[in-house]
Amino acid sequence: MNGNRIRTGLYNVFEWIVLLAWLNVLWTIFSLIGLVIFGWAPATTALLSVLRQVLREKNLQLPTFKEFYYYYKTNFIKANGVGLILILITLAIGYGFITLPFLPKLPFYIMFIFYLVMTSLFMIMSTFIFPAFTHYQTTFINYFKYALVIGLTHLHYGLLFFISLILMYVLFRAFPGLILFFSISIPCALLMSMALKVFNKIENSISVVK
Repeated sequence: MNGNRIRTGLYNVFEWIVLLAWLNVLWTIFSLIGLVIFGWAPATTALLSVLRQVLREKNLQLPTFKEFYYYYKTNFIKANGVGLILILITLAIGYGFITLPFLPKLPFYIMFIFYLVMTSLFMIMSTFIFPAFTHYQTTFINYFKYALVIGLTHLHYGLLFFISLILMYVLFRAFPGLILFFSISIPCALLMSMALKVFNKIENSISVVK
């Protein structure tokens, strides 16, 4: 009995390793197809869409190239819109921090606190924006609203994710060979797993209210 459980457990681990490695390869290929700047966002939504399906159906079957391409093509325009806005906000906040040293003392502290708050809110929103994009069918603006509200009401999940990123950074520093096959897929798998728990909680609470 215990031997069968161990073999089953090892087989599931092996399946996850193969799946995540393959998804990382697909993400890299499709990011390059979009010349990176136009490819990373739709590739990320495609990766998260596949992971969402795997986690919900508990089916570790390898997705085909065609299946990944379907999600990539379907969300190409909207995903790039989200990605562009995230890049512009990042540049705006970064520029704000660069200009802070040129301000007088009092405005410096006021603007420093302002940019610190904005950076925190932006990090919270950007954590959940792509999972929300793959899970909900809503308007473009609502994806950002949902991501921010979900992040603010479930801060512990966001904190746990960032701690996990730090641990993964340490792991990849120790074993650089893992970067090629797991640098994107593992964080996305962890993020989608956490996001689905949050989405289920929200949906269950709404059904209880109804």
